[in-house]
Amino acid sequence: MKPLFFFNQCSCIVLNLIYRYLGLENIYIVNMVLKRWSMPFKPLDLAKCPSWKQASILMCPSQHLLTEYPGNTLDRKPGKKPVIPGDVETQMVKKVMGLAEQEFGISSWQMLGRAATVCSQLKLKKKFKDGVPGMDWLAGLRRRHPLLVLRKPEKLATVRSRMLNPIKVGRYFKDLYEYSKDMSPTEIWNMDETNLNMEHRPVKVLASVGARSVPGRTGNTREGVTVLPCVNTAGEKNPPLLIVRGKTERFLRSFNTHEGPPSAKWTYQPKGWMIDSIGVEWFREIVLPNCGTKRPQLIILDSHHSHETLGLLELAQENNIMIMTMPAHTTHYLCPLDRCVFGPFKREYDAVCSEFMSTNTDNIVNKLSFAKLMRTAYDKSFKSANIVSGFEATGIVDWNPLAIPVSAFAAASAFDNPDIELDEAEKELPGDNHPFLWLVHLYSDLIEYTLYEKDVTWNEAAAICAQDKAHLLSINSREKFDLIQEFKQGPWQSIA
Repeated sequence: MKPLFFFNQCSCIVLNLIYRYLGLENIYIVNMVLKRWSMPFKPLDLAKCPSWKQASILMCPSQHLLTEYPGNTLDRKPGKKPVIPGDVETQMVKKVMGLAEQEFGISSWQMLGRAATVCSQLKLKKKFKDGVPGMDWLAGLRRRHPLLVLRKPEKLATVRSRMLNPIKVGRYFKDLYEYSKDMSPTEIWNMDETNLNMEHRPVKVLASVGARSVPGRTGNTREGVTVLPCVNTAGEKNPPLLIVRGKTERFLRSFNTHEGPPSAKWTYQPKGWMIDSIGVEWFREIVLPNCGTKRPQLIILDSHHSHETLGLLELAQENNIMIMTMPAHTTHYLCPLDRCVFGPFKREYDAVCSEFMSTNTDNIVNKLSFAKLMRTAYDKSFKSANIVSGFEATGIVDWNPLAIPVSAFAAASAFDNPDIELDEAEKELPGDNHPFLWLVHLYSDLIEYTLYEKDVTWNEAAAICAQDKAHLLSINSREKFDLIQEFKQGPWQSIA
C-alpha cells in the first residue's frame, strides 16, 4: 500500500499546483485523465469537501461533486475566455441568422473577417494570426451558439425574392377571396408547365464502401418535353398537354404517343416551349371539354404571356370562365402544382427511368420509351392527395392566407419601398407577426375554428363549420393561436 499511497500523494500535489497556477478548468481535465488510468481514489466524505480545491487535494473525481453534491458547480465553462464579449457575440449571431433569412447570408471566411473588424473597433486584445481569427474560433462560436449552423443555400433568382412581398401577395389573396368565395372545389383550377428531360437524374444506388465513382446510365440526348397539367381543388385532373421539339407534325411520329397518359394532347414547337397559339389551343381542346358545365369557374395561372393572350381571354369570357394570374415570379410559394405535385412528379420520373435503364443493357430513355415512362410517373404522382395538399399549402383551399409562412417574405423585406401607396387596411401591417393580418381584419366576419384536443374529429369540426358557414383552420402551435386571437374582431369559437 505504500507505493499506492505515495502515488496518491504525488497526484494530490500535482493537482494542487495546477489549481494554483492554471485554474479550475485544467483540474477538471487532469481528473479525467487520472480516471482513465483507473487510479484508485481515496475514500472521501463529500460533506467535508464542499469546494473544488479541497476535492482536488483529496483526489475526489470532479463528476462526484456534480452528481452527488449539487451545491458544487463550475462558475465558468472549460476553455479560454472568448475574445469577443458574450453580448456582442450574441448580437453578431442574431444578425448573421437574420441575413441568411433575407438571402444575404455570409460564408465562414466572411464571418472571420467581420469578427476581426469587431475586435478592431472594440480595441480588444487578441492574438490572431494576421489579425484575423481562424477556423478554431469559428468552431468555438458554433459550440457556444448551437443554433448557428453551416448550410448550403438553395438557388433563388433575385427577381423571385424581390417579388414575393406581403403587399403584392396580399392583394392577390384579396382578389382570390372575392372571386372564389361562392365556388365549389370542382370550379377552381390551376395550370402550370414543367419540363422533363430525357437525360434523367439517376437515383441513389447501393454500392461498396470507399468506391471512388458510382456511374449511373442515362439517355444519349438532353432533349426535353414540356408538360402542362391542369388540376382543381377537389383533387381532379384534366388530360395534360405535351409539347415536343419540332417544326412539323412529322416530329410527333418519333414518340409513341399512344403509350402516354390517356386523352393527352401532343403538339410541337421549334424549341418545345409554351407560346401564345398553344395557349389558345390548350384552352379550346383541353379545358372546355373537361371542366364541366358549372359556371362560373376560375383558373389560376402564372403571369407568362402565353396565358394572357387575347384569344384565350376572349374564349374564357364567352364561356364564363375567369382567368386569374398570380403575381409574377411567385409560383414557388403560390402555385399548387409547384408546391406539392411537380416535385414528386420529377422524382418518380427519375426513379422510373433509373429502374428501366438498370433492367436491361438495351433499355435507354429516348423518344420511343419516353411516353410510357412519363405516364408511369404521371399516374404515381398526380394523386388526389398531392393535388389537394398543393392547394392547401398555397392557401387557396378555404382561403387561408396564413398558409404562406412568415419566413417566405423575409427575403423581400430588403427591397421594401417606403414610398409605396398603401390602402388603409394595408397600413395595419404588424412588424413581427404574420404580414397577412390585415386580410383577416378585412374579412373579420368569418368564424374560424381551431382544433387542439385529439378527441375532436375532423368530421365533427367540418359539420359545425358547415352549419355556421365558417372556415376550418388547423393550427398546431399555441403561439399561432394566440396570434390569431390578438387580431380577431368578429365572433370567435374554439373547439375543445
